[in-house]
Amino acid sequence: MKRLTVSLISIVLILGLVETAGAFSGSGSGTEPDPYIITDPCQLQEVQYSLNAWYELGNDIDAYETETWNAGAGFVPLGDDAHPFVGHLQGNGFVISGLYIYRINTNYVGLFGKVGSNATIDNVTLADPNVTGNDYSGSLAGYSDISPGNCRCSGGYVKAHDYVGGLIGRITSAISDCNALFVEIQAHDYVGGLAGRSSSVTNCVSSGLVQGNGTIGGLIGYVSGSMENCNSAASVIGTAAKCGGLVGDKQGSSNTVTNCYATGSVSGSDDVGGLFGYSYDYGTTITLCHSTGNVESGATAGGLIGYLLPLTMSNCYSTGNVTSAAGQVGGLIGAVHSGYSDYEVTDCYAAGIVSGGGNDVGGLIGMGSCYGLNISDCYASGNVYDSEGSNVGGLVGHFYKGTIQRSYSAAELVTGLTKVGGLVGYIEDSGSVSQCYSISDVNSVSDAAGGLVGYNNGSVTNSYAHGSVIGADYVGGFVGEIAASGNVSKCHSTGSVAGNYNIGGFDGWNSSTSSYNYWDNQTSGQTTSASGTGKTTEEMMQQATYEPEWDFEAVWGIEEGQSYPVLTVFAETCGDPWHPYPVGDFNHDCRVDFLDFAAFTLHWLECTAPECD
Repeated sequence: MKRLTVSLISIVLILGLVETAGAFSGSGSGTEPDPYIITDPCQLQEVQYSLNAWYELGNDIDAYETETWNAGAGFVPLGDDAHPFVGHLQGNGFVISGLYIYRINTNYVGLFGKVGSNATIDNVTLADPNVTGNDYSGSLAGYSDISPGNCRCSGGYVKAHDYVGGLIGRITSAISDCNALFVEIQAHDYVGGLAGRSSSVTNCVSSGLVQGNGTIGGLIGYVSGSMENCNSAASVIGTAAKCGGLVGDKQGSSNTVTNCYATGSVSGSDDVGGLFGYSYDYGTTITLCHSTGNVESGATAGGLIGYLLPLTMSNCYSTGNVTSAAGQVGGLIGAVHSGYSDYEVTDCYAAGIVSGGGNDVGGLIGMGSCYGLNISDCYASGNVYDSEGSNVGGLVGHFYKGTIQRSYSAAELVTGLTKVGGLVGYIEDSGSVSQCYSISDVNSVSDAAGGLVGYNNGSVTNSYAHGSVIGADYVGGFVGEIAASGNVSKCHSTGSVAGNYNIGGFDGWNSSTSSYNYWDNQTSGQTTSASGTGKTTEEMMQQATYEPEWDFEAVWGIEEGQSYPVLTVFAETCGDPWHPYPVGDFNHDCRVDFLDFAAFTLHWLECTAPECD
C-alpha cells in the first residue's frame, strides 16, 4: 500500500512537470495588450512553447549560463524551418549578453532559427554572442522573412557554413537601421558582417572581421536591391571570388546605391573590390560612394568595384592601394564589361597605388570593354605598376568603344611591359579621347610607350602629355604607336623621350594620319618624329604656333611666353609646374577677379625684401 501511494504521487508530479514545461513562467498573458515579460534566459528559452505570442524584454538578460545547457549545445533556437517564429518581440533596448549556441550540423541557427513573414522583432540588442551552426546562421536570426527594426549585435562571433551574418544569416526582405559591430564571422559562402544575403539595405553599419570562401562582404554577402546610407569598417578575407568591403555580390536591375562606403581591407581570389566585389546591375546608379581600404586579389580587382557590368556612377572615389597577381586591375574599377547602351562614369577619382601582374591595368579602370562607356571629369593620381602585362595606363589600361573626356592622370610613374601610356595604355576599336592630359612619367619594358597613349587605334583630340617616356621600340612623347584606324589631332607633348628603335618626339610609329600636333624638340631630346611638328620651347609657348587650327576661345588657353597651352576646362587646376597660377592671381584661387585686387591693395605697401625682416 505504501509503494502504491508513492507511485501515484510520482505520477502526479511527473504529469505536473510535463504540463508546466510548455508554459511561460513569467508575467503577462502573451497578447498584444498584455505581452509576456521576459526577465531571465530561461524565460527567453520558453518563447519556443508559443511561437505566435507577444513578448517584451523586461530588463537586460545575462545569458552566459546557456553555454552549459543541453550538454554543451547551448540555447535552442526559437523556431525552425517547419515551425518559424511568427510572434512579436519588443526588446525595449535591453541587452541579451553571452548567448551561446553550438549546433554545428543544424541549419537555421540563432536566437531565432527562422522568422516567418507575420512576425515583428524590434529594438533587440545582443552582446558577445557565441553562435555556431551550419547553413542560415546569425546571432539574431538564421533566416528571416521580415525586416527587424533597430536591432544590433556587438562583439562575439558567428561560425557556420553558408548564408551567415553577424546579425542574420539570410533575410528575404529589406533591412534597415541595424548594425553588427566588432563581430568576428567565419563561414564559407554568402557571408556578411551584418547578413549573408538580403534585398534592399538602408542605414546599416558593420565592423569586425569577416572570413570565408566566396560571395562575402563587410556588410552583406549578396544584395539584390537598392542601398542607401550604409557603411562597413570590417576587414574581409576570402579565398574565392566576389569579395567586397561592403558587398561581395551586388545584383539587381534599375536600383540605386547612394552614400555608402567601406574602410576595411579586402582580399580574395577574383572579383575583389573595396566596396563591391562583383556588380551585375543593369540600369543601376551609384552615387556618393567611396572606399579607403587596401585591396588584394589573385585576378580582377578594383579599389571600389572589382568586376562591373555597366551602370551609371558619379561622385565616387577610392584611396586604397590595389594589388593583383593577374590583370584587369584598376584604382576604382577592375573591369567594366558588356552592355549595348550608354553608361557613365563621371566625377570620380582614384588615389591608391595600383599593381598588376597581367594585362589591362589602370589607375582608374583596368579594362573598359563596353560599347557605350563614357568616362568624364575623372582622374587618377596613384602610381601604376605592371611589368608582366600589356595595356597599362595612368587612367585606363584598355579602352574599347567609348569616350574619355575632361580627365587626367597625375601619377608620378606608369610602368608596364607593352602598350603603356600616361593616360591610356591601349585605345581599341573606335574609342575616343578628348580634352585630357597626363603629367605622368611612362616606362615600358618593351614596345608602344607614349606620354598620353601607348597604342592608339581610336581618336585623340585636344589633349597633351608632359611626362617623360622610356621604352624599347615605338616610343613617343605623346603616343607610342598609331594604328591604321587611329588618328590624333591638335595635341602636344613636352617630356623627354628615350628608347632603342622607332623613337619620336611626338610619336614613335604612325600607320595613319595626324594633324596639327606639336612637340618640344628641346625638352624631348628628339628632333624627329613619325608625325607632328617639332618646335623650340620658346615657340611652344606662343599662341601663334598653333593658330589658326587650335581653338583658343573655348578649348585652349596660354600664358604667352610663360606656359605651354593648357585646357581651359581645367582652369581650376593650377599651382603645379605645368599649370602655373595666372598672372595677377594674388590669392591663388586659380582665377583673376576682384578678390585679387583686394589682396593686392591690402599688401601693396608691405616690404618683402630681406632687410625688412
